[in-house]
Amino acid sequence: MLPQLLLAEMQEYLSKISGPMLDSIDIHIEVTPVPFEKLSEERRLESSVEIRKRVTCANEREANS
Repeated sequence: MLPQLLLAEMQEYLSKISGPMLDSIDIHIEVTPVPFEKLSEERRLESSVEIRKRVTCANEREANS
């Protein structure tokens, strides 16, 4: 269960969003914040060829299941 203060903050934020804008949002989900350090850490990037291979394998697995 969410703490009362957090619920109040969420309600305040939602009250600032206009009705038409809120109506256009189909899904509301809660996510945990990602620390800045995690977002900015160095990572090995995949090449387009590597990504294409992964996608092709996933498509083949899906087609065979």
